[in-house]
Amino acid sequence: MESNWENLDAFVGERPLRRRLLLAPSRSVGRRLLAQCARRGVLVVGVEAHSLFTLALELCGGEKLRFLTRLQTEEEVAWLLSRTEDPLLARPAFRTPGAAGAVWRLLEELELHCCEPVPTEDQPLLRSLLSFGATLRKELAERGLLTRPALYRLALEKLEWGEIGAPAQQYARLSTVELTPLEEQLWQRLTGGAAEVIPVPERDVVPLAEGLKGRCRFVRCRGRENELRWLFADLARRGEPLDRSVVAVTGPDYGLSLWREGLRLGVPVAVDGGIPLRHSALFGLLEGLSDWRESGYEAERFLPLLSCAAGRSAGRRSATLWCGPRRRTTPRS
Repeated sequence: MESNWENLDAFVGERPLRRRLLLAPSRSVGRRLLAQCARRGVLVVGVEAHSLFTLALELCGGEKLRFLTRLQTEEEVAWLLSRTEDPLLARPAFRTPGAAGAVWRLLEELELHCCEPVPTEDQPLLRSLLSFGATLRKELAERGLLTRPALYRLALEKLEWGEIGAPAQQYARLSTVELTPLEEQLWQRLTGGAAEVIPVPERDVVPLAEGLKGRCRFVRCRGRENELRWLFADLARRGEPLDRSVVAVTGPDYGLSLWREGLRLGVPVAVDGGIPLRHSALFGLLEGLSDWRESGYEAERFLPLLSCAAGRSAGRRSATLWCGPRRRTTPRS
């Protein structure tokens, strides 16, 4: 890999009025590279990042079809295997989830690599599997369900018949993108063979421990409650700004416990990924509205909701906004 960014910068920054598409191993990888270009001062306008899968989904987005994940496809395979009359596939060995996954992986690889093997007389199992694959494709097509190979074939067909327009005017592909023959057909049809191949630039890798040196401490106490209390007490002792302090926890349950402890102390805590709806302010508000409706819209039940709304509109910061019965707002100045 090249250590410079010239090729990617040139593709991203030149001709900002042209629609451009960058093919990456995954959409998130492509977007991260575009974000790094923007941080380095490159004008990122009119550029989209896609994997071939997300691109095919976007091209076929107008169809009233549903894409099946791998797990959903394996469930469909298992369902058909349980109803097959083929004696070779009706054996108990093919009635397990693992067998359904293995059968689908074989059929998917054959489709993605455009392989059409011709079974001989001494390959009866292969003949049965190919026949089963044809039955599976027919069954899913009748129900409007798409597997990954079927999605690529549909996108390829739409491009060949001119039913969809080109998503961009200029294309580039990262050198780390590996395509199967079916995916290569779709990419070549889409780009006309004029896509540029861009080497993936190296990033300045800083070891995590080195980057956090002097800024991170590991804490372990006897029991979760003691750890949480120590964390808040330590932040108070050191006078650390709360909006610049981050606590890495072991899981969502620990994050909820941290949020509850902050709620008890009146310290605002934001949890990455959010908290369960039942513990949120929205749930309390919805519960209060539900109780108000069930009471026949009594004014006494509505007054706490009005006071809660007034507190929020006045811009007061609260540790919590429980508005339902048996709850009260605890504002902080």
